[in-house]
Amino acid sequence: MLQHRADAAGAIGKAKEEQQGGSGILLADCQGLAVTPDNLGAGQLAVVNEFNTFEDALELAAELSGGRGRGARGGSGNLGAGGVTTVKDMQQLQLASYAVAAAPKMAAAYALNESAAGWDIDARSLYYCSLKGRTCKTGWDIPDAFKYIVDQAPELLRPARCIGTIDPNKYPDITDWEPYCAAARQRAAAGDCTADKITREKPLLKCSYRSLSNFNQMQQHIRNHGAIVSRIIMNDDWEVQFNESARSVSGLQWPAYKRNITAKAAFGHAVALVGYDNKNYQWIGINSWGSGTRSNERTRGITRDGLFKINMGLAGVGTPEQTYGVSCTVFPGNKRDLHGTPWLARQRRQVQPLNAAAALNVTATCYNYQVQPKETVASIVESLDLDYGPSSSRIEQQQLP
Repeated sequence: MLQHRADAAGAIGKAKEEQQGGSGILLADCQGLAVTPDNLGAGQLAVVNEFNTFEDALELAAELSGGRGRGARGGSGNLGAGGVTTVKDMQQLQLASYAVAAAPKMAAAYALNESAAGWDIDARSLYYCSLKGRTCKTGWDIPDAFKYIVDQAPELLRPARCIGTIDPNKYPDITDWEPYCAAARQRAAAGDCTADKITREKPLLKCSYRSLSNFNQMQQHIRNHGAIVSRIIMNDDWEVQFNESARSVSGLQWPAYKRNITAKAAFGHAVALVGYDNKNYQWIGINSWGSGTRSNERTRGITRDGLFKINMGLAGVGTPEQTYGVSCTVFPGNKRDLHGTPWLARQRRQVQPLNAAAALNVTATCYNYQVQPKETVASIVESLDLDYGPSSSRIEQQQLP
């Protein structure tokens, strides 16, 4: 724990240094205006502060439940089988769209209790077909991406075969994507590239999104919907910590990315977080450069499965109010629509009113609950359909068996 606090203190100094002296952050990968040096520096400071608060709260939770907990789908210490989307190589494409595409895919798979590998959401459609004139040289911020595909153009959540095969090396040279997008729109509407006919009036998925303001909310969303999308500051030592040897090792087995005092920020990125480990204070993410397969020409910066771990409180990961979660279900009437069948029933828990007079009060909001063996604060809050926030810390220990 002392090491984590030392890292956090060092990160504060590093972030201040970047804000004052400039860090040479490059707006690579077209991630928009929200990744300017000032914004990234402020975001990193916010993450450090949130980590310190979260660490203190976690110690309290450990006293209540006997453990900090690890989580991915369902709160398991391992990533759920089939729960994580296949890792993609962004090559010449804009990164934010890859992270944004991963979240609806995993959310839909989780809602239907299916494998994420069976869902294909094309990042090219999300990015190049969202606004006319967009190319690899233009920008896209995370909230703008979610707002557009959820509120304005949900039909862009469609498989890659709608656009078809294009040599990724040609992406930077394409100045007008409209012909490709128009053809994809026609194929999707005719049902030539999907099992359903996809239009703006009847998209494949019905999604919603929200900003996540603290680590507890972020972890809750990962458990319930598979993934969240956050900023990450890519430092110039990434390929040093994930060297060529990492290519043949699972990201869950490779050491987590740790702060290096000599590292400098290289550029702002977006990342899909798919798990966490509160015992070791680590996030689990999916990279955007593919996995350690023979077909991948990249030899550094990747792992065998494309996953990686990063210590909490570093690199702006989980910036409060700049991290987003999406929840999705199949649009009513599509072939995969199961008419709201509740696949994942919650365990029912018995609560007691604060006093006998409140027993018949249907508007009562305060109850007592006795913690049971092996329960966690997270499992109790979620089973009662509550949200994480400042009020969550008011859960008091009544009687631990």
